[in-house]
Amino acid sequence: MAYCANRGPGTPTNAKFCSTCGSAITATSEKRHQEYDGTVHKCPHCGETLGSFLGKCPSCGLEARGLEASSSLNEFAVKLGAADSVEERISLIQAFPIPNSREDIFEFLILASSNIEFDTFNALKSNGFSSDDKKLSKAWATKFEQVYAKATLVLRADEHFGYVEQLHQQISRKICFAKRGFLRFLIVWLAAMAGFISLCFLMSALEFD
Repeated sequence: MAYCANRGPGTPTNAKFCSTCGSAITATSEKRHQEYDGTVHKCPHCGETLGSFLGKCPSCGLEARGLEASSSLNEFAVKLGAADSVEERISLIQAFPIPNSREDIFEFLILASSNIEFDTFNALKSNGFSSDDKKLSKAWATKFEQVYAKATLVLRADEHFGYVEQLHQQISRKICFAKRGFLRFLIVWLAAMAGFISLCFLMSALEFD
């Protein structure tokens, strides 16, 4: 028997139209096809259902790194290299979804941190960079913070999370140090001026003596 999408099974197999409603018969299967929203991910080792933000299987500890995540990183790198403008590269960086697995998060942390030009945050040294360089570096710094936030959700209990924390502290210190470059220069300059004025007063006092 053929299967009508409107009326169900009951039409002869060789019929082109449903004998009940007249709808065209496009398949001869008696099975009803069902579609589900979303994808259920299961551990390939033990079959445990993997929820969102899980880097490891909660039952057997298998690393949840799939081909889809790996290919998305590769695709991202290719698109980034082929981008024609800084705006397009920034858009790709901002829109890229961060994966859940430990290895992919580590790769993205290294990728993001290695593309940050710290001198673009320094008011004294940033004149050597274009406005596009500054925007791009800021986009990478923002993405780095997003990757770190994801890592705190996925890898907090991981034995290697300390490396993530260490890298985040290192990058944060460098950015903070660069931003304070002008302030340090101003303090040094004021101190030098104060010393010079004091020296002038001292020399004047010695002349009067």
